Amino acid sequence: MSIRTEKVAGLIRDEISAILQRETKDERIGFVSITSVKVTEDLREAFVHVSIFGDAEQKKRSWRGLRSATKFIQSALGRKIQLRCTPKLIFREDDSLERGAKIIEKLNELKKSGKKS
Repeated sequence: MSIRTEKVAGLIRDEISAILQRETKDERIGFVSITSVKVTEDLREAFVHVSIFGDAEQKKRSWRGLRSATKFIQSALGRKIQLRCTPKLIFREDDSLERGAKIIEKLNELKKSGKKS
């Protein structure tokens, strides 16, 4: 990725996070974290990697909310950033935070069981 696309990706990540926190009224969207954004070289598409916390039902509801709010988020993003055309937002699941939390939990369990012996 070029320096320009990296800067645009960082700007998009920050703005989408702000939009989700302040402007999105969809109650289905729960605790959502934007982990990264990858932008194509022509800046036409932005792949937004999202980590959603909660149980399976909460995740489903949040995904439905995100999908239905995509056009709203995209138009709000277009008003906030100065680009020739606003990139098409494509949300993708990123479960790395969840996997990391599980690994830490297992390591802590191993540590505890090691101290008992």
